[in-house]
Amino acid sequence: MTSDGDRYVVTLNGEIYNFRELREELAHKHNFRGTSDTEVMLAAFEEWGVENTLPKLNGMFAFAVWDRVSRTLTLARDRIGEKPLYYATFGETFLFASELKGLKRHPEFVGSINRDALAVYLRHNYIPAPQCIYRDVYKLRPGHFLRISAQGAATPQPYWELRSVIQTGMAEPFPGSPQDAIETLDYLLRAAVRRQMVSDVPLGAFLSGGIDSSTVVALMQAQSSRPVRTFTIGFREQQYDEAPHARVVAQTLGTDHTELYVTPGDAMAVIPTAISTGSMRGCVLPSPTWPKALPPQPHSEPSLARMSACWPPAATATAPLTACSWRASARLAPPSRSTPCWPHTHTEPSRLTATVKLPPAAIAT
Repeated sequence: MTSDGDRYVVTLNGEIYNFRELREELAHKHNFRGTSDTEVMLAAFEEWGVENTLPKLNGMFAFAVWDRVSRTLTLARDRIGEKPLYYATFGETFLFASELKGLKRHPEFVGSINRDALAVYLRHNYIPAPQCIYRDVYKLRPGHFLRISAQGAATPQPYWELRSVIQTGMAEPFPGSPQDAIETLDYLLRAAVRRQMVSDVPLGAFLSGGIDSSTVVALMQAQSSRPVRTFTIGFREQQYDEAPHARVVAQTLGTDHTELYVTPGDAMAVIPTAISTGSMRGCVLPSPTWPKALPPQPHSEPSLARMSACWPPAATATAPLTACSWRASARLAPPSRSTPCWPHTHTEPSRLTATVKLPPAAIAT
């Protein structure tokens, strides 16, 4: 999508939850043509610039925006890293996508295994940013942006850091009473859930019966005029099965509840398809399919560890750019490994449907 002033062109994966508040703030200077969060984000770029807009965005997102005036490309990722974003340089070609298979389609992609990252994966069952399973391919860290131009190398920069938030909280503790803290937490949780219930498609929630999911579903149901749709994955192995707990919560809250029981055979059956589509990096299966050399931990849960989520290499009407590479003389320096890493094994699949090609002429000085 292009901004109203034609300066910015963006391709976005995700959602901006506070776009309505930003729209009200910008309405006196911008003539909005539709109701999308992407249009509001572009108007914010026009008003405040990309770097100054990022701290104002509340949402889950990964985006790439091309600035036609400064001739720079900016990649950015949300604070907690719900939406993934990969980038790489091979020769003089810069590639980016929100799924590795998007990069692999490019003829200059080199799929050499990063042995250091492989060792980390075998130890922790995930690969933290900025490392990637492929050498010379990196994940953009959560809360960071990456600016690329024809003038020099790019280095990821933070626009939000958890460490700073924690330090601020310790230096300025909550001044109210315990009851004030309870009421404030309730208000913030309700507001966060309410913002995320704004959707053009039917909403639902995964419900395990634990504290986190039960709280979210309870707050959803309290703010919904109809039964919330909830879903639970159950297992025949009782030591892993949370379906009975979720069933009790669903009945108590009055949700429209669905249970699906998965067997080790079901998990094995999807592996060929998952590998062919690049949608699964590894799978942790419930007992008794664990190999004897790797017994399950007492508090571990069955889970799928995704390699990525996707920006498929295809153009859409709202994204007039058509491939996933940019040739430039600037080389990217590998990100520093000293910055604290973030575990993200439960990111949602991407819904972005375009990648970007910036030909040499686009960056000619």
